[in-house]
Amino acid sequence: MLRNRPDVRREERKLAAQTARIGLAEAELYPILSVSGALSWESESASDLFSQVNRLFGFGPKLKWRIFEACKIQHRVDEETAQMNLRLAAYQQQVLDAVSEIEIAMTRLETESEYANRQLEAVNAHRESVKMIRESYLAGFVDLRRLLNALIDYHDTRDEEAAAQGRRSAFAAALFKSIGGGQMAD
Repeated sequence: MLRNRPDVRREERKLAAQTARIGLAEAELYPILSVSGALSWESESASDLFSQVNRLFGFGPKLKWRIFEACKIQHRVDEETAQMNLRLAAYQQQVLDAVSEIEIAMTRLETESEYANRQLEAVNAHRESVKMIRESYLAGFVDLRRLLNALIDYHDTRDEEAAAQGRRSAFAAALFKSIGGGQMAD
């Protein structure tokens, strides 16, 4: 789930880039061997320009080693390593923040789902209660005020159940977002 989050991927890419910088800095500690060559023509007149005698070849290895700058290069490697450690800490913090955000969203969704289910049970219980009180009212056993109070309780419970369903949907969307759903990569 965490790899779907653009913020985590962004920090991971920054860490990888910083690690590559360490490799580049360390590479300067080692000698560079290259081979080069050249082919040229020299002539005093244009007529014998392309003759065998006027051709010149140059070929040879080239060694480049910054041996006298080793301390400076090592300090640069140490600096890049320190920067990598900072990037690593930032990446770890981003992962921890993402895990925390996901856990909070999951907990809120679970809690609200349980509450919405209890409210649905309460709505069904109030519906049955209203049905029984209505029958008792029609039979003359209870007065109108008791029936009206039961209807008010039933509608209040329905309103709270609908609000709980709305909050559950909002928390489901928050969970979807926290696991990286719907976010564009940077």
